[in-house]
Amino acid sequence: MSSSIKLRDPWLVAVWPGMGHVALSAGFYLLAKLGMHQLSELSATELFDVDHIDVKPGSQRNS
Repeated sequence: MSSSIKLRDPWLVAVWPGMGHVALSAGFYLLAKLGMHQLSELSATELFDVDHIDVKPGSQRNS
């Protein structure tokens, strides 16, 4: 980011791309509706290295 940019009440909107890129779509929708502008994008592959995911059974509620 350029040091000449003066931010007023900055926000960080973070979304994680998943199946169907639903979070990405929701993030861009949120930016548009709030009149925000994207200044930078961070690649998740540079920040996280996911080797595997463990899926454990959750609890089931009876209604």
